[in-house]
Amino acid sequence: MKINASPVLTTQNYGINYFDVDENFNQNPSFTAIKVDGDGYCNANKICLPNTPLCSESNKQLAKSKSNSTITIKQSLEKPIFVSFDCEDENLIHTTKFIINQNITRNVIIEYDSSNIKFINSFLQFDCQTNSQTNIVIFVNTKSCDVYSNIEVNLQENANLNITILMLDAKQYVLRQSSNSSNFSNYNIKCIYLGSNDNKIDLNIISNIFGKKAKSNIEVIGALSDKAIKNFKGTIDFKAGSAKSFGTENELCLLLSSTAKSKALPMILCGEEDVQGSHSSATGKIDNNQLFYIMSRGLSKKEAIKLITKAKFNSIIESIFDNKIKEKTIEIIDRKLDNET
Repeated sequence: MKINASPVLTTQNYGINYFDVDENFNQNPSFTAIKVDGDGYCNANKICLPNTPLCSESNKQLAKSKSNSTITIKQSLEKPIFVSFDCEDENLIHTTKFIINQNITRNVIIEYDSSNIKFINSFLQFDCQTNSQTNIVIFVNTKSCDVYSNIEVNLQENANLNITILMLDAKQYVLRQSSNSSNFSNYNIKCIYLGSNDNKIDLNIISNIFGKKAKSNIEVIGALSDKAIKNFKGTIDFKAGSAKSFGTENELCLLLSSTAKSKALPMILCGEEDVQGSHSSATGKIDNNQLFYIMSRGLSKKEAIKLITKAKFNSIIESIFDNKIKEKTIEIIDRKLDNET
């Protein structure tokens, strides 16, 4: 079964256009309505939002059993909404839709953190209404799990959305992320990935810009070691009517071994004249001169490689709004780089 096709198929990039799988997928997601109270917990007890007065252990167990849900965010609060999929089952198939009402400002954390899960098929949808401001962190740390993630974003006029995806540990990670931007909207997606052993990572990020004076930015940084393989497909598509819009995409992959492989297919599609778009993609080993300079300051080669790699991730890590997630991210990166370098 071929999934995760790039918007434009090219013979030059044969082997990156599709991702082959043998698994079955939930192609037609359905949603069950859930409303989130102003204090950040779900009054339907179907999604667990910890660290709130009414989030009991029994409610957490209920949350794990629910696969289809809709969360409507109705109030602006500093406290983030936290959705956890730390479950004991081997397979997790879920569809979750977030509706961020107009003029709302809110942070959301979605966490997949378990060593028990073997297979995840996830569909996330974010509908950002007019003048909303949303920051989202998606944290993936599932060790020997195959993760198939489909994320759809719809931005109404003047909506702002920042998504940070932390792909820290998974046996196989396939991401398809598409966004639809309206007038004056601002969309930023940042990704960190780490691949080791025989991990396979396939990233397909598509930014459709329909509105005028909209902004879209794609930033992806990762590192591969051992026999890990990564494919990156990034597309900014300026649709007719997107005059004076702006789009950028940048992808950087560090190869920490001679057997790791990286392919990249950055694209800009243009159906409008008065737009600005740019893209860049770079793959390579750590610069020997930089490595020598750091080692001359007393660090071992392993320590120097680790320091340089972490420095590449730093701009994205620092943008994480939750300190606990930030600390967990740094801890996992440290541990994996210790094992890989």
